[in-house]
Amino acid sequence: TDRITTMLCSRLLLQASRRSLVHLNPFEKGACSTGMLDSGIRSYVASSNRRNTSAVPSSGAARSTVIGEEISRFAALSSRWWDPEGPMIALHQLNPPRIAYLLRAVAQWEKLNVRPPEGSSPPETSRRQPLRNLNVLDIGCGCGLLSESLARLGARSVTGLDATPEVIQVAAAHAAMDPTLTNLQYRNATAEMLLKECSQEQSFDVVTSMEVLEHVNDVPGFLRSCCELVRPGGLLVLSTLNKTFASWLLAIVAAERLLDLAPPGTHTWEKFLPPEHVRKMVEENSFHLFDQCGFRYNPLFGRWSQSADMSVNYVMAFNKDD
Repeated sequence: TDRITTMLCSRLLLQASRRSLVHLNPFEKGACSTGMLDSGIRSYVASSNRRNTSAVPSSGAARSTVIGEEISRFAALSSRWWDPEGPMIALHQLNPPRIAYLLRAVAQWEKLNVRPPEGSSPPETSRRQPLRNLNVLDIGCGCGLLSESLARLGARSVTGLDATPEVIQVAAAHAAMDPTLTNLQYRNATAEMLLKECSQEQSFDVVTSMEVLEHVNDVPGFLRSCCELVRPGGLLVLSTLNKTFASWLLAIVAAERLLDLAPPGTHTWEKFLPPEHVRKMVEENSFHLFDQCGFRYNPLFGRWSQSADMSVNYVMAFNKDD
C-alpha cells in the first residue's frame, strides 16, 4: 500500500485495538498473509458472520444466488440511497472513478478487433457518446447510481437489474424525474431469472456487476449467469473486494466502524474474493481478462481513484470469445 494507506492503517489499528477488535501489528513480517488473518482476526470474522448469516432458502429458492438477508438490508437503505451524504456515501464517491474505468475498458475492448455492434458511430459522435449503440445490463444496480450514468453516456439501452423490489422502485422513480432517460429501464429480477427469458440474440453488448459478488450466495453460479448474458465478443466488467488484511481493516473496520462510509454489517470478510479466483471462474466460461486495476480511497479528501494496488477494491474487464 502507499504512504497514505499505511498511515491510515496505523491509525485505524490503534483505534481498533482500543475497541478490542484486533491485536495484530500490520507491519510485522507476514501480518498481511491469510495465515495471520486466520490466527488473528478469525474470531472477529466469525462474530460478523453470525450477525450476517442468512436463513437457509426454501426449496423453491434453492437455485437462486440471492441471499435473503442481503435483500432486506438493502431494502432498508433504499429511501436514502440517492443522498450523497447518507448511508451510501461510499458508492456516491466511488461512482466517478468506476465510470471512468468503464469508459477505459470499453475503449480498450473496441481496440481488440471485437465485432462492433450494428450502426457504429463516427469518431466525433463516439467521443461525445462513448456507449452509443451498445445494449448495457447493470446487474445488482441498486437504486441506479451507475445505471443512470451509463444511460447518459449514450447507450442504446441500459437495463438495471436488482432482486430487491424497494431499490428498483426508488431507481425507477428517480429516473422518471429526468425525461431524457428514455433508454433506461429497470427490472426487479435476478440474473438467473433474466437469463431464462433471453436468447443469444437478446444478450447484451456490455454487462456490469459492480460491488455485488461479495453479497451473493453462489459466486460460481452467479458468474455463469452473468457470462451467459453477454453476447459473443461482448464485454463483462466486475468489481468487488479482495480477501486481504488490508481489505478487512479498511472495508470493514474503517469504513463500517470508524468512518461511517458504509452501514455496519454491510460486508462479511469471508465473502471477499481474491482477483485470481474471480479470473479463474470467469475464464472457465469462455472469457479472457484484458484489463484490471484497483480503486484507492483518500480519506483526507474523501475521494476514490484508480490505482495499481488491488489489495482492497478492484475491477476486472473480460472479453467473451466469439
